[in-house]
Amino acid sequence: MTIAVCAVVMIIFLIKLIAAPLLLALATLAARRWGTVLGGILIGLPLISGPISVFLAIENGAGFAVETARGALAGTVALAVFTCVYAAVCPKGWLKASFLSVALYVLASWIAAELPISAVTLAVSAAAAIVLSLWIMPVPHSAAVKRRPPKHDLLMRMGMMMVLMIAITFLAPYIGPTASGIASTFPYMALTMAVFSQIQGGPDNARRAMHGLMLGMYSGLVFNLVVWALAAEDRLLIAYAAAIAAALAAQGVVLALTLKKTA
Repeated sequence: MTIAVCAVVMIIFLIKLIAAPLLLALATLAARRWGTVLGGILIGLPLISGPISVFLAIENGAGFAVETARGALAGTVALAVFTCVYAAVCPKGWLKASFLSVALYVLASWIAAELPISAVTLAVSAAAAIVLSLWIMPVPHSAAVKRRPPKHDLLMRMGMMMVLMIAITFLAPYIGPTASGIASTFPYMALTMAVFSQIQGGPDNARRAMHGLMLGMYSGLVFNLVVWALAAEDRLLIAYAAAIAAALAAQGVVLALTLKKTA
């Protein structure tokens, strides 16, 4: 292995070690400053599936990234299920809500991934699931409760994300692209945000975070659909540039509509 290759491998490893935890920290700080809805929107962005997709494309090739994107679209359908279930069950306790929402996420993602349907159909299904979940999800109108976060709260969240990022990208060649895509959309940050929001501010706070998460999921959906459609060995840079641009545009529209509605 040449020095140049070693340098590239080391740079990728450092990015894995820093990127996702830093993004989670920014989302957490934004939630503390501007509310859990905005924090949820930031969590809904492809902050995890995006970097993981890039790393997998670099390390395993464009074909692997395309199949990972399809798995992520299946995971987006399941993420809508997770969000809706947590919001519905959280008044009965965060532990019960966490168990049921994660269990149904796993079931829904497995079913979506096993169905013999195209990535486009999965994307349409994911969009429909987001719209339906936003329609049926209760949105609290009471004032948010603000409490001082526990000591080392942010460091613990960042540590969990660091372990997650390294684990998924390390295991990806062994579990396959579809499972890697689903794993990249697993609601690690969403579950962490929901549980901490509920413990520190009650069920309504958790529901606000889940509502924001749903609003942010459109960008992840668009990102993965563009990667699936455009990724190839000779145009990975173009594919990911287009995916990032499309995700930001989608999220810009959602934010504009959300601010207009709340104005």
